[in-house]
Amino acid sequence: AVHEDKIETEFLGELAVDLLGSGPKRSELLRAGIALLAVLDNVELTAVMARVDRIKTGRPAKKG
Repeated sequence: AVHEDKIETEFLGELAVDLLGSGPKRSELLRAGIALLAVLDNVELTAVMARVDRIKTGRPAKKG
């Protein structure tokens, strides 16, 4: 999951520069994504969510 997080973070940075020029903040890009998700119907949202990998939540177990 750490590797995927790095890839997603890098993508957000590239997207901000490449597509939008002025470099909006990552939080603004995330809010734009949420706004786009809000207009999808259930079938479209289900299809999008099927492409998103699930990540484990919580903290790793302590060693030792």
